[in-house]
Amino acid sequence: MTMAFTQIQHFFVLMLENRSFDHLLGFSGISGTDAVSGLETMVNGLSGTETNSYDGKFAMVSRPAQYSMVVDPGHEFTDVLCQLGGPAARYTRGGNYPPIDHSGFVASYAEACNKADQQRDVSEILKCYSPDQLPVLNALAQEFAVRDHEHASMPGATWPNRMFVHLASSAGLDHGPTPAGA
Repeated sequence: MTMAFTQIQHFFVLMLENRSFDHLLGFSGISGTDAVSGLETMVNGLSGTETNSYDGKFAMVSRPAQYSMVVDPGHEFTDVLCQLGGPAARYTRGGNYPPIDHSGFVASYAEACNKADQQRDVSEILKCYSPDQLPVLNALAQEFAVRDHEHASMPGATWPNRMFVHLASSAGLDHGPTPAGA
């Protein structure tokens, strides 16, 4: 069962800032039909056993999440590098990215909390929404399509990735824009 592209009338892209797929739909358990093979498939979500360690303690993904966070998680390149590769991850300009193991989300959030001078339970960064917390998003995902293997064009800030989505290039921008003189 395949759909001809001529039948597609509208294409919507939902872009959110500082929200990962797992944060929004990781516990959704959505099943559907693969558009290419026609076979039943499940969203590539969370098992509930994913962890990060920080300062000798383990934090596990959990639900529910709060609707807003006191501290904005870091989203510049160095923050995402830590989140994806762990606190020891390094990148040499023009080189290969370090291995991705998603081990640094709590460490990166701890750094953001320190910069904001906020004492927080840093494991809150691993809290994800339950399907009942986001009924509209889950209904849209169940009724239409979910792309659960999409990744940002570059690990980093919002603006370069938005530029990649809309223009297929960030025109060399690899960080978030800052006010002139800042």
